Amino acid sequence: MRLYLPNQICYIVMRCLSLLLGLTIALQVSAAPVDVITDPVTSPVVSATNGCGLLPPVLTPSSQTVVNVGTPVGITATGCPGGIIQYFGSAGVYTVAPGGTISVPTSTTGVMIVSALCSFSGCTSDVAVATVTVVPSNVPSLAPVVANAIPNQNASVGSTFVYQIPVNTFSDPKNDQLTLTASGLPANLFFNGSVIIGPLESAGSSLITITATNSKGLATSASFSLNVSGGPVVTEPFAITGVTTVSCATLTAGERRLTFSPNYTGLTGQPVTFAVVNEFSPTTNPAPYTLNLYIDNPVVSLQAVQAGTANPATFTYNWLAACNAPIPPTTPFAITAVTTVSCTTLAAGQRQVTFSPNYSGKNGQPISFSVFNELSATTAPGPYTLNLYTDNPVINLQAVQVGTVGAASFQYNWLAACGGGTGPNTAPTVATPIPSQTATVGQYFAYTIPSATFADAQTASNQLTLAVSGLPAGLTFTAPATISGTVSTTTGSPFTVTVKATDPGSLSVATTFLLTVKQASATVPFSITGVTTVSCMTVTATQRALTYTPQYVGVNGQTITFAAVNESMPTTSPGPYTLNLYTDNPTITLQAIQAGSPPTSSSFQYNWLAACGLNSARVGVAEKELSISILGNPTSSETVDVEIRGAAGQTLQLRTIDSKGQNISESSIQQAGGVERATVRLGRTTGFYFLQATTPTQRQVVKILKQ
Repeated sequence: MRLYLPNQICYIVMRCLSLLLGLTIALQVSAAPVDVITDPVTSPVVSATNGCGLLPPVLTPSSQTVVNVGTPVGITATGCPGGIIQYFGSAGVYTVAPGGTISVPTSTTGVMIVSALCSFSGCTSDVAVATVTVVPSNVPSLAPVVANAIPNQNASVGSTFVYQIPVNTFSDPKNDQLTLTASGLPANLFFNGSVIIGPLESAGSSLITITATNSKGLATSASFSLNVSGGPVVTEPFAITGVTTVSCATLTAGERRLTFSPNYTGLTGQPVTFAVVNEFSPTTNPAPYTLNLYIDNPVVSLQAVQAGTANPATFTYNWLAACNAPIPPTTPFAITAVTTVSCTTLAAGQRQVTFSPNYSGKNGQPISFSVFNELSATTAPGPYTLNLYTDNPVINLQAVQVGTVGAASFQYNWLAACGGGTGPNTAPTVATPIPSQTATVGQYFAYTIPSATFADAQTASNQLTLAVSGLPAGLTFTAPATISGTVSTTTGSPFTVTVKATDPGSLSVATTFLLTVKQASATVPFSITGVTTVSCMTVTATQRALTYTPQYVGVNGQTITFAAVNESMPTTSPGPYTLNLYTDNPTITLQAIQAGSPPTSSSFQYNWLAACGLNSARVGVAEKELSISILGNPTSSETVDVEIRGAAGQTLQLRTIDSKGQNISESSIQQAGGVERATVRLGRTTGFYFLQATTPTQRQVVKILKQ
């Protein structure tokens, strides 16, 4: 049945219907079917005088385009509760029940118009209209066209270019969806489908072409010029304005290992040659730099020369004062987790929750903490207590640290933590007592409190905060777990040293150990009396990784040079020492020379293989040294694969920075494996990058060259 109507017939039918129903109807309908390719028709406007308040039926779909294949299209008519729906065809007026389907043939091309109204108890509604456009099956697709030219763009070297292609640049005759691509982009620019973005590193002009393609694969293009002028003018003189102290490690009582980075102004992008007078030869390698320095030389002179700049830059660096100051955090300030201290039911829909946020990247400055809509900002330390309702199971924690840009936030699902059976927080316990220790007057002493000393049901041992009291003069405690220094007196020996562990909920436990201080014996000759086997790790069936510390008597406070004959070079570094040894060489000769007038020497035959067998209970217990292997260095890619060893079971944080000290990427692994493999991101520019791996107890930095 064909439903399109000539004007005269449709007018007569509607007029007759209005006379029968007692209505005056003004109606506009389309003419006979029209070829949409040459003469498109818009939907007609239908109006009627309706005093009954009836709503017109709903025709679905109200508009549809089909290819003429002879298969009818169904228009569903709904609405008109309790009444009937009448629609108009070439043979007159037809009736369909609400929810019924009106069949529209598609054998003829053109615009088919379906008109229908609702009739109930002698009343009729306004007329609803649906259109079906029938398209010939052999009509060719048309390519998109350029509607508006893209204007040329100007920018300068050193800036970041961002340009969005205007949405009215292209149009498609059939309103097909268009996909945009770009070609001719300068280096380091990329196109995401609508926006061109990236840093501009060189001057010049580029012709960029944008291509629009429709779903039929037909395309058109528009081009524009990107003109890049010279870089920014340097207005500040070249100078060293300060120094960032990366780390400061104690080697002996009078020696430190310092890692630092100078800060510059007036950089032009030309090579910078850096040196430390009398300490470090000139180099063009980027920072950070590492030096072994003695505390009787607390101030060093830094020098830098920039190519193309007339005057060198100098800076006087009080490294010892910087060492004694707090080291800036190496991780960004963040709320990393929450310790739920307790959760008490107040009512069926209400709980009292006590909790403490856990932070990373603390710099020692005050932290202002708040809970959005629940707790105003406060600098008081946790734990915090809130009365919360169960219909608000997730709250937003926020923290701001003085000296840190931006705020840290954390979504805390307190209801899940309560329901997870965390229960009330319990205090830490002493798991392994600390054995008695011995120190000698005038000799450097160092002791690390074992991580297995304390245990906590809710908190990992490395998240407990340790405090130490009762130390003799000359010894100090350095967080997280090291006692070090040089004892100056035996008065009060033995000393009862107290070590206190506190969890994030402020609950604590303490243990004590005896520290005996003895005078250095001038009558006992210097000698190696024995060896402490720290660890013995199996590398292969015939190879072991051995860590050990020689034991001396007759120490006079002078420098001791130690070596393992045929296995390690002489060194003045204190133990422990690590060697890779084969089982077919079970005994090695240790030699030590103590400075003095005259120097004294000692040797010791160390059956390390027997010690490994006797010390099997300790195999694998000692912490491995953290190491980083770059799988492909140098590289030309923006990413590089790395392997990290020595972080098993610990939190591992990876951070990449460029030669200017800018942060490139960061990632965190909550529990690293024995060999942890990861992919880290580098910047787009060539040059040196630095990868820093950090665990709660160790940190390593390696250099990566991107070509």
